[in-house]
Amino acid sequence: MKTKKLIIIILIVAVIAFAGYKLWKKFEEYSGRLDGSDPHAVPATNPVATNTRNDNFPLKKGSKGDRVKVVQRWCNWAKDCGLTVDGDFGSKTEAAVQKCVSVDGVYVNYVPESAYNQMNTLLAKYETRDDYLATLSPKETINMLFGPTIGM
Repeated sequence: MKTKKLIIIILIVAVIAFAGYKLWKKFEEYSGRLDGSDPHAVPATNPVATNTRNDNFPLKKGSKGDRVKVVQRWCNWAKDCGLTVDGDFGSKTEAAVQKCVSVDGVYVNYVPESAYNQMNTLLAKYETRDDYLATLSPKETINMLFGPTIGM
């Protein structure tokens, strides 16, 4: 009778240990995937395909290329966002765009062609943000630094 109890306890401990091991492996598998990527996705076989240019308008999360670099430079120039100018529109660039880009007075997480053209023009025309701010009225300066204000 004691032997049967001992065997049952050993089996229960073994099952719990096996389940714990499986959970630990699953945690390891997902731990590097906090960006929401699919852990079961098949990796790209052609490394060139992962670096292809995708900077059609509107620029948004997932876009890549020179136009995204302009947006990243703009966000750093306009609001000191501290972005790495790498041409990859990821989560950090999306968050910065939400602080810097408005369409019809509403802050958005994408960059339409009209906003991109304005960014490119200002970056080409003014060396620094202070050079640009010196050309603005007080109301325009406040809108530039803090966003549109009501009643001014």
